[in-house]
Amino acid sequence: MLDFLNKRGIGFCTIIMLISISFFIVQSCTAESNENIGGRFDNFKKIQLTGEFYDFFEQHYIYESNHIGPFWYPCPSSVLTIRFNDDIELIVDGVVQDLEPPMTIFVYRFLGFCKTPQFYKGIEDKTISLTGYCEEYLYSHTIQENIITDTRLFNISDIVELGQTAWGLTQDDFNGDDLMDFAVSSATSPWTKSTISIFYGDGEASFTRDDVYMYDVDRRYIDDLDSGDFDGDGDIDLMFTYSESIDIDGLSWKTNGTVNLLFNDGEGNFVDETMIARHCSTARVGYGRYNPHVSSADYDNDSDLDFVVGDNSGIVEFYMNDGSGVFSSDGILYDYGQLSWGLTSGDFDNDGDIDLIIAAEYEKGQGHFYLKKNFLVESGGYTCFDMGQPGDIFVNMSAALGTCNLYSMDYNGDGLLDFVAGTTSVNVFINHGDYFDNFLIGELPGKDNHVDHLYYGDMTSFDVDLDGKEDLITGGVQGVVRSCINNFSQLPPLKPFIYGPNYCTNGIDYEYEYLIYTKDINGDDVYFYVDWNDGTECEWIGPYESGEEVILKKTWNEYGTHMITVVAKDSNGQVSHIKEFSLIIRTIINIDRDNALHSLFGKLFNQLTYPLFYRNNQIVEIDESVELEDSFLIDNIVSMNASNVDNVCFDSNVYLLNIVES
Repeated sequence: MLDFLNKRGIGFCTIIMLISISFFIVQSCTAESNENIGGRFDNFKKIQLTGEFYDFFEQHYIYESNHIGPFWYPCPSSVLTIRFNDDIELIVDGVVQDLEPPMTIFVYRFLGFCKTPQFYKGIEDKTISLTGYCEEYLYSHTIQENIITDTRLFNISDIVELGQTAWGLTQDDFNGDDLMDFAVSSATSPWTKSTISIFYGDGEASFTRDDVYMYDVDRRYIDDLDSGDFDGDGDIDLMFTYSESIDIDGLSWKTNGTVNLLFNDGEGNFVDETMIARHCSTARVGYGRYNPHVSSADYDNDSDLDFVVGDNSGIVEFYMNDGSGVFSSDGILYDYGQLSWGLTSGDFDNDGDIDLIIAAEYEKGQGHFYLKKNFLVESGGYTCFDMGQPGDIFVNMSAALGTCNLYSMDYNGDGLLDFVAGTTSVNVFINHGDYFDNFLIGELPGKDNHVDHLYYGDMTSFDVDLDGKEDLITGGVQGVVRSCINNFSQLPPLKPFIYGPNYCTNGIDYEYEYLIYTKDINGDDVYFYVDWNDGTECEWIGPYESGEEVILKKTWNEYGTHMITVVAKDSNGQVSHIKEFSLIIRTIINIDRDNALHSLFGKLFNQLTYPLFYRNNQIVEIDESVELEDSFLIDNIVSMNASNVDNVCFDSNVYLLNIVES
């Protein structure tokens, strides 16, 4: 081992010296921490926290990249947020705090020891134990959950588990009994076959399954599914898509996307599989014309069903029906660049013709929602779509993929067509005539510790429980089909949002601004009740329009931690969940010659140094007896020279003050 080190120019004496210096540093840091010397922890509290947590995260600010545990960190994190349902003990300066979970605990600027928490999904041991010092702590009995209202927008339950890849979903009355059914495509896990199954509805939210199509020759997955009377014979046919593949060096590469029809023979048998479109691309091309998804409607108002198809290439192509189920391309609507399989149809501008909403990626993980309007009515029947334009961008999306699954429905029953977008979560976009308003439905539950999502999955909608409201059926990668019963009613506003400084670096007697807003899914006006929790008299303010941003100004009179509580209500008196916003007003740290520290390197270079372990514009008072020379940022971004300074505000970084002895 020594020979190995000597070959790299590291001598034995050097190793011994480095070990000695390292031991001295560890001993010095431990002594400082335990003895609270030199005023380093004058403003800190000793804290011990143990318990069973269910959520944990650290919030850092610029240049604060450190994290807790498993050893003493010389620079504390900004804030730790830990949420508990039960089993919690908090000891501050030796005093056990009286806590009653569930609650959220905020630990500001923790400096100490903590085994790195294991908080990923599926972990059984979710215990935390931290011991050290913090500048401040705060706890709240209101758990900040991602809930819109007490009454969810949909009541969700599983219908069936199909193995994997419930990627295609469509609804129609397949057996002509005036009750809506749905069809779903899926595959076994592991793959042995792909199947299309029809679930016949009984009008009471129950379904009977019938597998109507199966493919088991090669590893072919069905990408998408649609339905309608494509050949005009009075019964409902099935349209499905899949991608062709070729083997190269033992690996399967997708190449071509296909669109296919299964014709209903009038007795519920789906026969005569016919390929109606095939788009070819080169193997090993990431954005080739495969993974096709379709949407069908009577776009040209000639009483037959046409369709559009998008895929990985970014191209969206328009196919017109001659009335008998024979299709021909009417051209490319637009080339969006890549990943343009998010498609849904409907009269979104309420002008009498069928428009498109398209979700397409323009760069990795970034995409837009486009409203591609149909101009059939405006042109007097001359043309449907403007082939040279992408459409109007009305929503930006940032996710794992810049596209997603879309489906149109009238969620709130107001006669304006809304739509639903599915990724790992599901959102409903409410149509207000001139804009869409976005509301989170919720996250898709996983299966066997695997995430479920709707990037490739599908959705469809109809009135499942016959209550007059349009419900939603969802699929997904994990093969679980779910019923989402529409729960729309006179719902309260969203839990309010609040934005503003939570590290108030200008101290007290300074006017800070806070922005609050909320949205009401019914479109009602809203009111806010803001409790500053500092003795200020509170009252309801408003009314404001749904989504309107409100600026409030506040001057704090005391240092330390504060909690702002905001609640909203609508014009019908429906009250939202409470939103809490924690903040800290920085205290002043005094430096004089008596608490300037001799560090190891200060002794080596015969000078006194004072290491500042405070960040985020901490206000520092420096005694007149202290003369500063060459104060600087450790990362050398900013330099500063000062002498006999009364007040210095350090901007968001760690400074090392070189103090000259008199």
